[in-house]
This record gives sequence, structure tokens and C-alpha cells, in this order.
Amino acid sequence: MINVEHNVKQNDERTSEDFTLDRLRSGKTREERRPLFDISNEMDHRSQLYRKKGMRYKIMELDSAAYDLMTGGNMNYSFKQANMQLPSIKTLKRHIARNTEDTKEATVMIQPLLNYLHTNQYPLVVALSEDATALSPNPEYDSRTDSLRGLVAPLDEHGIPIKDYFKVRKMITDLTSHHVGEHLYIIMATPMAVGASPICIFYMCSDNRFTCDDVLSRWSFIEAELNKAGITVICNASDGDPRLLKAMKIRSGITKPVFHQLYGPYFNANMNDAPISIEMSDV
Repeated sequence: MINVEHNVKQNDERTSEDFTLDRLRSGKTREERRPLFDISNEMDHRSQLYRKKGMRYKIMELDSAAYDLMTGGNMNYSFKQANMQLPSIKTLKRHIARNTEDTKEATVMIQPLLNYLHTNQYPLVVALSEDATALSPNPEYDSRTDSLRGLVAPLDEHGIPIKDYFKVRKMITDLTSHHVGEHLYIIMATPMAVGASPICIFYMCSDNRFTCDDVLSRWSFIEAELNKAGITVICNASDGDPRLLKAMKIRSGITKPVFHQLYGPYFNANMNDAPISIEMSDV
């Protein structure tokens, strides 16, 4: 018992500088490292001290509940809410709206990336990676832009889909003359810092019908836009898609293998200031 009290006293005497060091070492505070269920459980116990609808939630509690809502969906969250005290869905949607930025298809989201880098004190140096994931081919109406989404827009000279292409006034024509997207093509930016998580900076609806030239044009455009904001791209990474591999080969200036009598086959590659190319494995 004495040892326990001694340890508790030692913890109480720790200074704010000590906890700041903990945060720097781990990247997160103790509060941020807590399991999400523990946060929800504490909310439920604390709610017993308040009248109905009289409880005020901490930012961490709202963040935790919002994450639960976004990853599990309304039905899953409503089930949990019926069994324990949690913020209402309406409250969480207001919290999400106040603390997030809207995303838009076919737009390089530079400001959210800058905010992310500055907030976490990361260097303005990132690695880009891209891939496509399957989605349900169901076009739908977007009330924010009065347009359709879920269709594949034509690519411009930069390899980027034309923005706001599918206006409702020509909906019937668009639905019959353009492909429905079967893939969501995403580009992520990973800061060059230990433990940094990637952030999405670009996405587009795709039917997987693009060329190597589109890839090269898109890389050049995105790198130039990020460079205007002071962000340096050090590499482009992707899986083994033949169009991307061809673009990597062209950029690197890799020649055909040449056989040397002493050293065997070899090839040459350009070494310049352009971002390097990396093929990622699914293993």
C-alpha cells in the first residue's frame, strides 16, 4: 500500500514538462492513447451526473464518437446509443462540419495538406502513393453542386477529370453517353516524418481507362501545384499497374539491359531532381 501511494504521489508531482516529453516521445497525449471504448464508457458513467440533454462533451469525446459514427454508420451508432449515453448524431454532424473541410472530386486538396503538416509540425516534404479501390457503380445526385457524381468525366490535358462536368440539366445525356465509375482512384500524401499517417489529397471516379501519358501529365501537374505551396514531392509510388510502371520507366530514363562480360546485365537510369519512382508490393 505504501508503494502504491508513493507511486501515485510521484505521478502527481510530475510537471507539465514531463507530460510534454511523453507526448513528444509517443506523438500523442495519454488522453489520445486511450481506447475508444474506454472514452465511450466514461461518457456513459459521467452522464448519470447530469439531467437528460444537459451533458456537455469534451472535444476528445466528440472526436471519438464521430469516428465511431463515420466508420460504423448510422445503424451501428444508433444501436450503441440505445445501450449507453453518447452524443446524438445531429450533434456529431455539427461537430464534423465545424472541424473538417469539404472534399471535392478531381481537386488537388492543397490547403488540407498544409493544415495537416503545420498542425503536426511536419516538414513540407511528402511522398505520394496512388491506387484504385472498387466501389458500387451507382450514380447519385450531389445537392451541394447541383450535379451528378459516380460517372467518369473526360480527362483534361493534365490527366485530371474536368470538374463539375455532369450538371443536372443534361443528366439524361450524361447517363447514356458516359461510363459509370467502378473504381475510386486515390492519391495519398505521406509526410516525411517518423510515425506520420498519410492524408488523401486527390480522388476521382474512374473506369480504369487511362493511359501512361495521362499518368505522366497528372504527376507533373500535382507536383507543380504542391510546389507552388512550398511542398516538395520526393517520390511517386504505386503497385504493378503496367501504365504506371511504364510512366516510372520513362521518368527514370531506364534503358534496355546491356550485358557486360565481367559484371553481367545492367541498365542506366537518370539521376536528377525529379521525384523518384517506387513500385509497391501488395505483400
